[in-house]
Amino acid sequence: MVGLVVKMKKGGDMFSRCFLSCFLAFICLLVSVRNSEANVDIEVSIKPVHSLVAAVMDGIAKPHLLIDGFGTPHSYALKPSDAKRLQMADLIFWIGPSIESFLTKPLAALPKKADVVTLMETRGLKKIMLRTRGAFDDHEHKDRNGKRANTNKQETIRHTGHVHEKYDEHLINDGFDPHIWLDPINAKVLVHHITEWLVISDSQNAVTYLSNSKLLLSELDSLIEQVGAQLTNVKHENYIVFHDAYQHFEARFDIPAAGAITISPNQPPGANRLREIQRKIHNTASICVFAEPQFEPTMVTSLSELLNVRTGIIDPIGASINRGPGLYSKLLLNMAGSIKDCLSPTI
Repeated sequence: MVGLVVKMKKGGDMFSRCFLSCFLAFICLLVSVRNSEANVDIEVSIKPVHSLVAAVMDGIAKPHLLIDGFGTPHSYALKPSDAKRLQMADLIFWIGPSIESFLTKPLAALPKKADVVTLMETRGLKKIMLRTRGAFDDHEHKDRNGKRANTNKQETIRHTGHVHEKYDEHLINDGFDPHIWLDPINAKVLVHHITEWLVISDSQNAVTYLSNSKLLLSELDSLIEQVGAQLTNVKHENYIVFHDAYQHFEARFDIPAAGAITISPNQPPGANRLREIQRKIHNTASICVFAEPQFEPTMVTSLSELLNVRTGIIDPIGASINRGPGLYSKLLLNMAGSIKDCLSPTI
């Protein structure tokens, strides 16, 4: 009988130890899961920036995207649900008022809780002055023989930034082209800045953010090589874009457009502008005119039929690409592929 009691006691001890081990493992699992969740609400304005933020946050949480699908910041109207999310956000990433003008007043009215990161003010960006004429008469282009013409092109690089970037209503377009994300070197600068803010805002996941950032920077280096390789054999050809959004891409990969149908999609070209573009297409022997998926291609189609030039589609925002970490690379590769296809000799 005593032996039976001893055996039961030993069995109870074994059960207790087993239960305690399982309980501790369960607690550790809960702590691990909790530590893997971001403790901040992240809002991002446009798809390319959202893709970079999502890549850095991969495995932690998904940032929320304001403008999804075929929406464009040039004509987007903030919905009540968007305004509510902004009010609840801890961290907001946007390019700045020259791209997302619809956010200017809502961001200025936010409570102090939210940190607003104006990426246009990131230190280390390569900035290029806006072109003021759609035909780019004062900028580099190629003549009918495919040779670079004499140019007085001016390119300005400015290093700016703030340690703590609360929105300031005086941060307006200062003459620089705001489509900074179309240069993947600029994208690398943005990734560093985005990572710094995520680490500050959610320090318990700092190791993951830093690891993801390192991987993303390596992927961007590879992307630069891939895009450059696609465009190598078509750099001697001239082309026209729908609106002047691409000079960061043009400068990085040395493939300048000869002109744009319009400076801004909010400013439809008049008869004089269309005649000017027709002359530009003729004088530079441009062989392709590019439309954008967010806007009606009527003018592009008309120019194509009138002047017997090819048409293609390039998209600076990723309208037709699903949001997420992989969007940014697909965006630039799609642009390069479209340009290559339209400018390559037909068989």
